[in-house]
Amino acid sequence: MTDSWEQFGSNGASSWTDPVTFVHGSYSWLNEKPIHYCLASLSVRDLWDDVRLMSEIPGVEKWGFEALFQRVIREDWVTQIKNQYLSSTERLKFFPPVVIALLPCLNDAPLRQYEPPGPFSFKVVEKKGVYAELQGLRLHFPTGSEQKFPMFGQPGILSWDRTKFVAIAIDGQHRISALRKFVPREGQTADSKDVPATILVFDPDLPIGRDLIQATREIFIDINKNAKTVDDSRLILLDDRNFYNRLTRSMILQAYPDGENASLLEYKKIDDEIALEIPGGIPTGAR
Repeated sequence: MTDSWEQFGSNGASSWTDPVTFVHGSYSWLNEKPIHYCLASLSVRDLWDDVRLMSEIPGVEKWGFEALFQRVIREDWVTQIKNQYLSSTERLKFFPPVVIALLPCLNDAPLRQYEPPGPFSFKVVEKKGVYAELQGLRLHFPTGSEQKFPMFGQPGILSWDRTKFVAIAIDGQHRISALRKFVPREGQTADSKDVPATILVFDPDLPIGRDLIQATREIFIDINKNAKTVDDSRLILLDDRNFYNRLTRSMILQAYPDGENASLLEYKKIDDEIALEIPGGIPTGAR
């Protein structure tokens, strides 16, 4: 190990990212080989400088990688998130974590295997904590001990060489795009570390029959295929910000004040020729 480890992530090389603090986790008991994840908080500047959307990778349209695990960004969704959510002064703002895959790359194109090819593991060294590294990737666990990869819950510091690794958003690209539009790279709040992120690092000892791109695509499909939207009936019960949902909920509560038994409401016909009755008054409980 060189002295640059003493000032982790501050070796003066502009290609290295600034250190990212995280809490380590690993799905080692659910998989044949572990998938490491780093729970971190990023800034919008980090999203500008260090995280890539598929459309930003040079030459992506030629090698078809985008079709493997990313959807096309819909600018109308991005505008809606920015204008109706981020710009609103009446809403609480909280995004679920964006999911980022940290993959080895060559000329910005993700590689299917770590270099050099063949089975190998993180180089783990105990020196003022535990350091684990691949070529172009460093993880430092200051409270770690023994020469082994740390266990769940260990705090750490992560940095990578942008010429050798690329951080690709595999979930949350519309959120990232909206945040970029909302906060310019040079904006005064761009450095606030308040964007939750899960950064995936695949163990070098990959399962037989899968490469890094296949593993990334599989996780992308599972995240998006298994996500469930809130149904309309549940929104009526839960959404306080939509006027029509609040009005409908108020009418339901007026009709069934105890949740089971109907109240004594009088219903009147709108017209003698129309077989339709409505309550004899407009509910006023919704504000």
